Amino acid sequence: MREPTFERLKLKITETGDKVKFSLDKSIGKAFKKDRGKIYIISKGKKVVYVGETKRSIIKRLNDSRNAIYRHQFFTDRNKDTELIVSIAVFAEEYNDSHKEILEAIEGEIVYLIRNNSGSWPMFQNEIHFHNTPGAEKLAKYILANLNLTF
Repeated sequence: MREPTFERLKLKITETGDKVKFSLDKSIGKAFKKDRGKIYIISKGKKVVYVGETKRSIIKRLNDSRNAIYRHQFFTDRNKDTELIVSIAVFAEEYNDSHKEILEAIEGEIVYLIRNNSGSWPMFQNEIHFHNTPGAEKLAKYILANLNLTF
């Protein structure tokens, strides 16, 4: 199994009235390609608020979450900008054929490690999937170490 590559993006969210606009500080990279397995971790400051997995382009995935983010009220003051960090592990093409189960297993391990180390689940984590997949825990620890996330 090849190790993933890592990217980190700033996600700026601007809310004006009932409209929410997302903008990313980067528009190229493997995270923007579709059909590549990805684990993404969204944090606000030093607090991890969500862990997810996707095969879609990260911008497509985040755009699909726009309304959920709005409903969950990341904003402390209306009509202001909020900045989140999106840390992404992009997996090699060999994960594409059977990516779902291994990525869900890694996602579950990451969420568990966050809970175990911080004492709480990520704020907007609504579900996680568990699979007893060999190597998932090791990859989860590798991802967290390489993304330099603290919790």
